[in-house]
Amino acid sequence: MSHVHASGSQAKEKAMADLPLLPRRVRDVGASGGYSHYVHFGASLTMSKMVVWRWRQDPALLAGLGVDTRGVTSVGVAFEDPVPFFAPRGKKAMELLHVERFRIDCSARGQGLKLGNLSYSKDGDSEGGPDFTVQIGDHVLGLECTTYALEERRVALGLLEPLRASIRNRGRRAFSRLHGMVVFLGFPDDEAPDQGNGLPFAKSKAEHIEELVSLIADHRPDSSKLWSEGQPLAEAHDIGLALTSTGASVHAAPLSASHEPSRFMQAVGFELRCMYTTLHSLDRERERLAQLVRCKDKPGKDWVLITVGGPDRDGAIHPAEELAAGLVLGDTDPIVCSSTQRVLLHRWWYGDVWEIFPERKRVVAGPARATEGELIYPSLKMPPALWPGRNDPCPCRSQRKFKACHGSDV
Repeated sequence: MSHVHASGSQAKEKAMADLPLLPRRVRDVGASGGYSHYVHFGASLTMSKMVVWRWRQDPALLAGLGVDTRGVTSVGVAFEDPVPFFAPRGKKAMELLHVERFRIDCSARGQGLKLGNLSYSKDGDSEGGPDFTVQIGDHVLGLECTTYALEERRVALGLLEPLRASIRNRGRRAFSRLHGMVVFLGFPDDEAPDQGNGLPFAKSKAEHIEELVSLIADHRPDSSKLWSEGQPLAEAHDIGLALTSTGASVHAAPLSASHEPSRFMQAVGFELRCMYTTLHSLDRERERLAQLVRCKDKPGKDWVLITVGGPDRDGAIHPAEELAAGLVLGDTDPIVCSSTQRVLLHRWWYGDVWEIFPERKRVVAGPARATEGELIYPSLKMPPALWPGRNDPCPCRSQRKFKACHGSDV
């Protein structure tokens, strides 16, 4: 198993020039500020670039770009930390949120995708009907919504919740040795025990979870084994892993002084990351996209809108999904539809819109929505019924009321 590290200076030198589908406002930031990132791809990915995306001061995504064993362009995602937005109330509200963001991004650039009257279709709640009817000029079309999601990653992140709950139950004092640090967790893989790339323990394995929580509480990071800026890679391989009897691993690293704590860290004193690696090749993501279109290609669904990177029903945004979807945007293999007239793909963070049927082209360039080096919380320009209350906490985690934070945008 190889351990690869990219420093902030190395990443800046690489920049984004050879990866045009990544946003210009997001750069590789490596392990600046004392983060120790070790990527476990083994022989499955020959990595040419490491990508670290930040949300505020938090690394939200750690991934590698390169080719797999077949020579196919691929993305390997080592970990991601979902970005908090806010949870739409039900399927209808979530779809309306996605469509409104799409409409705003189209209008902002003035590039010919202006939607007229928009209404939730009466048939949208029944099987087979479109979600919305939209008026474009003199034509009324059925608009169907769907999302491009990496379900395997969403499942893994969801499985961490019982572990997080158990840690919270023990209280902040139980983890005093880890305050100000980030804890990376690895889990055993039944099919490849030596890889340590399994899913987090299910809620039913309560004894495994409790053993792991006890190991985390007792873990004493060895400062001599922590990676520091300028340290040669050859000296950073022994990272001081602690193991449970079931093969779960724990590794702690210091956080930078500028790190903005999550709600979890505010409760227990440290951050938690799951080092669960998934490999996403061009052909695999091409098939994922084609399957989405096939499921929606039905009479009455004139346009299909695929949202990438939008908030899920829990209000979380998964940055790996936009990175993986970027693989297929330059793909030349055609998408085939029999009933649907047009398929559009809208990327939430980038703000751009791509037509993938009948042609493959970008039809709306993304507006500048972030400064270089980090992801910025998007403006909350959306239907008032979906806003948080004026005195509710702003979902961007600023700890300010909505009216005094992003509520001022609207």
